[in-house]
Amino acid sequence: MRILQSCDQVAHLNLSYMHECVDQEVLFLIGEKFQKTLISLELRACNGVDDLGIIGMCERLSSFHDIKLKSEIEKQIQYPNNLNKSNLEFLNLSDLKTIKDSSMKSIAFNLFNKLQDLSIWGSILVTD
Repeated sequence: MRILQSCDQVAHLNLSYMHECVDQEVLFLIGEKFQKTLISLELRACNGVDDLGIIGMCERLSSFHDIKLKSEIEKQIQYPNNLNKSNLEFLNLSDLKTIKDSSMKSIAFNLFNKLQDLSIWGSILVTD
């Protein structure tokens, strides 16, 4: 994690197979630190990745984490593309055995403006 904290301009980050090294704290840091620069992220087979980590990272990448919403209904509002600060185009979540549909909903809501390629092959709990 110290290495990530010392980097400022990461565009392509591959943490695949890092197993227990990648957890919520690391994902939150990625979302905050590389919001404007990150283009591709690979998290294939990182066992420490869960829905809360993915959702928190997506909210931080998009800058929606700072927006305080009052109710679940307001969460359904479609924000204009110019409010979303994410530049992420490629996301590999293959072989993440614990992520579910809530991660996919967060990706769709928070990363909609630039994401072109999403891989969830082998993520067996994703159903929608």
